[in-house]
Order: sequence, then structure tokens, then C-alpha cells
Amino acid sequence: MTHKMAGALLSGGENSRFPYPKGLIKIGGTTIMEKTLRLFNECFSEVILSTNAPEIYFSIAPLYEHKPVVLIGDVYDKRGPMTGIFSCLLNCNYDNMFVAACDMPFIEKEAVELMIRYAHDNPDFDAIAPLCEGVPEPLFAIYNKSVLPVMEKSLKGGQKSLKILLKEINTKYIDGSDFTVGNCKNNCFININTLENLKEIEDCL
Repeated sequence: MTHKMAGALLSGGENSRFPYPKGLIKIGGTTIMEKTLRLFNECFSEVILSTNAPEIYFSIAPLYEHKPVVLIGDVYDKRGPMTGIFSCLLNCNYDNMFVAACDMPFIEKEAVELMIRYAHDNPDFDAIAPLCEGVPEPLFAIYNKSVLPVMEKSLKGGQKSLKILLKEINTKYIDGSDFTVGNCKNNCFININTLENLKEIEDCL
């Protein structure tokens, strides 16, 4: 089922700990980005890729079932995921936008659908974010356009922490254990920061 909501995938910027763009990381012969974009196409009416390097991703952001993947660059010259989220939320066509990072290999449709249900059941919140052992997961979350003024003020003031932002807005925190059952393949929050991380995940498969 396709929901009237946007899904935004953050391609990531420079990472000194990884030797190539994270959007090109492959698991089982397919980039995590391609897998997630296909999933987003199934779940969301609008699919967005946040990137300041569109030339890298044109070949892996094609039309999915006649639905274009919209590439959006940062509207502010401020490094970090908050800028990407702000830019996509500002330009998307829906009030709510689900956000994930391109280096999260175990995002599954059931988990995304669960987040969407939480958003539908809690329409008065600015954001929906899981708590994993008491720590929020801002890169597996849903943001409403109502956060744009606070987010813009934070960016202009040099405050780029999404976890701090979540404390400043009306956030609905949900139990992250629903997304981390069993071994690493069932943990939606796992991400890849180094080649060592990538090898650990490949060994887990």
C-alpha cells in the first residue's frame, strides 16, 4: 500500500572513515540505496533522495514503476543530516516525511509500515522517533512540516544535533525494541560507518 507521505533517503556527505560514498555500499550485490528506494516506492507517494552530488546517483535513482525519485540538494551550506532533512521536508509535497540513511542495510517494509501507523495514530506530534535503550533514533523517524521553523532556527544558530532538536519539539517517542528483535538482520537501526562494520554485517548474513 502506498501512503500519502514522503520518504526521504539521506545519501550522506563526506565520511573520512569510509573510502567511498556510502550510497554505493553493496550488500549481496545490490546497493543499500537501491534496496531502500524500492522499498520507499512501495510505501510512499513521493520518494526523495537527499544529495549534493547528483552525478553519483543518477544511475541508481531511476523511475520506479513510473514514480520518479526526486533528488534534492541542501538549501543551506551547513554540513550534517539536519540540513538534508530540512531541505527535503521544505520541498516535499506532503506534511509528513519518513527519513532514513543510506547506510542502514536492514530496513524492512514491516518496520516502515509500523512507523507510518504510529504517525497516523498520533497526528498532533511534530516527530515520531524510536527510542533504543533510551537513545532516540533520529535517522529512522518521521518529521512533520511543523518542525521547519525550529529546524531552520537551529541550523542558522549552528545547532545541528537532531537529538537535541527532538527534545525541543513535540516528539512522540516509541519503543525501539519493536525494530530490534533477534539477530543483527532484524535491527533496523544498524548502520555502516567503516569497512570493519561492513565486514561484520556481511559475516552476519
